[in-house]
Amino acid sequence: MRVILVIFLSLSSAIAQACFAPRGGPEYDALIDLKQLEEPNTYRVTVPSQLEDLQKAEIMLAYSKDHAGGVPVYDAFETLKAREINGKLSATFTVEHRENKKPYIVVMWWPKVCCPCGIQANTKFLEVE
Repeated sequence: MRVILVIFLSLSSAIAQACFAPRGGPEYDALIDLKQLEEPNTYRVTVPSQLEDLQKAEIMLAYSKDHAGGVPVYDAFETLKAREINGKLSATFTVEHRENKKPYIVVMWWPKVCCPCGIQANTKFLEVE
């Protein structure tokens, strides 16, 4: 009985400390520096490489019909190849028309190990000519 109680309390404690959604909001969205370049539909995104004690940022170009934001689970996306310079990651990319979907950028700083929350930031929809 004690063993079952110890296992139950251990699992309950782990679940209570687990993270179910990344942190996010305007203060993190403001970390994304997005510039539209001269070439049509071409942008450059720059973000801090590291935040807190999290993994290096992952920059994603996502397309959605409904809203810009959140980690794209059900929407089409691609991870951009970024270069690191002076503690910042930068990637240049081109957006395109995709069957009633609009592009936006999502940046995710994932946790290194289970349970502390990562940080997520995103832009609004990007212009497509």
